[in-house]
Amino acid sequence: VVEILITFPLENLKTQTQLQQRTLSDCLQQTWKRRGPIGFYKGLTPWLVCAVPRNVTRFEVYEHVSELLLAEQRKSSPASSSLSSPMNFIAGLLAGMAEAVVVLTPMHAVQIKMIHDAQRPDPLFRGFFHACISIPRKEGVIKGLWCGVTSTTMKAATTNAIRFGTFQPLSEAVQKRTGKNRLEPHESMACGGLAGAMSVVFSHPIDTVKSNMQSLGASKRYRSNFDCVRQIAAEGGLVAGLFRGVGVRFTRVTLEIGLLFTLYDQFGRWADSFEV
Repeated sequence: VVEILITFPLENLKTQTQLQQRTLSDCLQQTWKRRGPIGFYKGLTPWLVCAVPRNVTRFEVYEHVSELLLAEQRKSSPASSSLSSPMNFIAGLLAGMAEAVVVLTPMHAVQIKMIHDAQRPDPLFRGFFHACISIPRKEGVIKGLWCGVTSTTMKAATTNAIRFGTFQPLSEAVQKRTGKNRLEPHESMACGGLAGAMSVVFSHPIDTVKSNMQSLGASKRYRSNFDCVRQIAAEGGLVAGLFRGVGVRFTRVTLEIGLLFTLYDQFGRWADSFEV
């Protein structure tokens, strides 16, 4: 929750630049001018409400799939004590897909629509719960809350595959260098941050498409994900348009994933201490 409160203004600004094809400084000035510092937290509530469900879904699926894959891996390599990088990649991929379908898609749909709505002269939504009621009432449950599910699933699968697939070899490299069996918190932070940064580089174009597909009026404006890419490219150029907001997302995700893996590792140690 603390991490979300610290980094959410970056997510807000990233989403604005993706939706409005405006510069970061322009979004920053306009948001401050219209709503002051509170404006950077528009769309925060969905993140807070879904923080526990999304992380539980992601890590529970990852752990379950990892156990199955490790059992298969041991059939050919009985001495294996941990998943190989390709197997970690697959486990992360499936965890990301589950997280996207169950939690991320409706969470981002509400968040992005709230941020988009806040830029209007006369906003429609009075708050999170009003948005949750108004969106499905106006657009339907599936079209309103699960819009952009394809691009969201592609993004979550890509990012989690890269993060889990990268974190493991980075951790092993650090452990080999230090001669320790466990990472120190600052080492987990560095490995997680680097894994998160790499995931941003490869997934940001998908994230831009996802944000636009979940914006207000997207079902009428875009015929498909490919049509969304075409319109973004026509308005801002293919590379420039698809990578809008990458700088702020890079900063946020590096911090978020660094903290996430550090806490995940520390929680694992705490849980292990109760084993008899």
